[in-house]
Amino acid sequence: MKDQSFLRRISIALFVVMLLMFIVHVQILVHFNRQVITVHGNDTSGSSYMEINDRENSTSSWLKRDFPLTEESTVDLIGQTVDETLYNNSGDAIREWGLRIDILGDCFINQAWNGEVEIHQFAGGESETVQRLNLQDYHLEDVRLQYRFDGDLLIPMQKGDYIVYYPSEYYTEMPIRSGDSVKIGMIFYYLDKLDLSEYDLTIHYHRNLTQGWSFVTFIIAAALWFLSCVVYGTSVVSYRIARKQMEQRRSGLSYMSELYEAIYIINLAMDEMTPVSPGEYIENLRSKYSSARELLNVAVRGDSDESFLADTLAFVDADTLPERMRNRESIVWEFVSKLHGWCRFRFFAMDRTEGKPLENVIFAVQDINDERNEAQVLAERLEKAEAVTAANNTFLSMATENLQAPVREILEINGKILRESGEGKTREYAESIRSTADRMLALISGLARRAEAASKEKAGSDRYSLRKTAEEVLRMIRPMAEKKHLGLETAITENVPDALVGDAEKLKEIMASLLDNAVNHGTDGTVRLSVFGKILGETVHLLVSVRSIPKDGAAPGGSLPDPKAVRVENDLDLEVAGALLASVRSELKSVLSADAWKDIYFEIDQRIAEENDQ
Repeated sequence: MKDQSFLRRISIALFVVMLLMFIVHVQILVHFNRQVITVHGNDTSGSSYMEINDRENSTSSWLKRDFPLTEESTVDLIGQTVDETLYNNSGDAIREWGLRIDILGDCFINQAWNGEVEIHQFAGGESETVQRLNLQDYHLEDVRLQYRFDGDLLIPMQKGDYIVYYPSEYYTEMPIRSGDSVKIGMIFYYLDKLDLSEYDLTIHYHRNLTQGWSFVTFIIAAALWFLSCVVYGTSVVSYRIARKQMEQRRSGLSYMSELYEAIYIINLAMDEMTPVSPGEYIENLRSKYSSARELLNVAVRGDSDESFLADTLAFVDADTLPERMRNRESIVWEFVSKLHGWCRFRFFAMDRTEGKPLENVIFAVQDINDERNEAQVLAERLEKAEAVTAANNTFLSMATENLQAPVREILEINGKILRESGEGKTREYAESIRSTADRMLALISGLARRAEAASKEKAGSDRYSLRKTAEEVLRMIRPMAEKKHLGLETAITENVPDALVGDAEKLKEIMASLLDNAVNHGTDGTVRLSVFGKILGETVHLLVSVRSIPKDGAAPGGSLPDPKAVRVENDLDLEVAGALLASVRSELKSVLSADAWKDIYFEIDQRIAEENDQ
């Protein structure tokens, strides 16, 4: 707005200057066109002047013999053609002009072309006669001047008389454009000498509206005014567009006001901070500090706890912000505020332009005391739950160790019965006992593995081999699968990276639980462990599926399960897998296809391992 006000004042000032220059130009133009300039004699110092010379060729001078000058005497008169040439060397056109020739000795005027002449005969005396004639087209009876006629009209002139020549517009003797000249002619007769050296040229110049230095000055002022109008108009349009966009952004960002205590749009290039949802503390400072950089710096220094001050100042540093957000949509920082307790600052990127640094960002302030309290309560609950779980795991580990020995004794006794007894019914009962004991031993082994895995403290971010982990799981399950006459196989798509970073033990336990479930419920056929993957930048999205394929069913390779999830049946292995998946924000899904395929699957993201990952 300040820039617009300044541009508006400049535009108004230039308009006033332009108007004054136009008025001055018109005044100068009117004064110039009204001027009457007189040039005396053959004065060539001015831009326009007149030269009067005898025409010099064989036909321009002659004798009129035996002219009866008086009744008593005749004389030979000399006839002479005289040229008068007007030169216009000015930069303006001559609109009108006139020539006065003073007669310095006795002579006769005979002819003048192409205009008219006003002859003053016997000037200054009582008998002065004045008549305007066209000496090329006249009637003798109309001539009032004294004259002599012998076939030629001869009008006598004496010293003191004068002639005024009026140029002919019809014969283009006026106006005279700049750089042009006009020549007129007269014929005089004289006896001894013809002296036409005394004459005055009167000139009326005409200058158009677009001529003169004052017009050039007016044009410069007009051009500057027009340019200022264009700049001002552009700034107004840009401001309205920016204001409209700002309003749209504000309306679009208004929903964020429920999450954040204060929201501002910061123009890093203009160093301006515009409120969307203003905060009271920052607004109190805005009345003193207009610069966004200074405002953020002062606000942080006055509110941040001393232990967080240096890092918080570095976070709100507007000079380094574009570089820190080069490839990021937002950055966040949490600190302790003296006024509000735990707070969160967040910058969101706006209006990215290819090849240019970030210019606009959203600055949001959020009170996270409740969130911190909830996180603390959750952490305490989790700590208690982990203590309970650790105790249960210890108990489960001890129980499974104690249970394995009796079950193995039952299997040994049952083996002796099968070897020593020939009774068919007894052997049938022994086979049932062995099958039941095998299943019990497999279940106890699974519980033991889970207890052992749960008792280990894992960081959950180790580097591991996905294919090796899958092979270990199959090796654990294979003895039980062979007793159930089930085949085991694995299929991992080629695009899945082998080296990943994550909780390998937890992933192994989940896959083992799903395979336990499939083997325990399976009779003849194949159990397949499949892993599909989609790489998303630095992570891979895994879909891990355990499929039960009947013996007479053909399974097309590499097909994904139907995404429609159905209820997972109540099974201990699946409940364990579901609980483990919930801890990594995933869930267990199950589908049953029309071809009697049974798929149990889950989805999980894992980071792709780099060379420096341990």
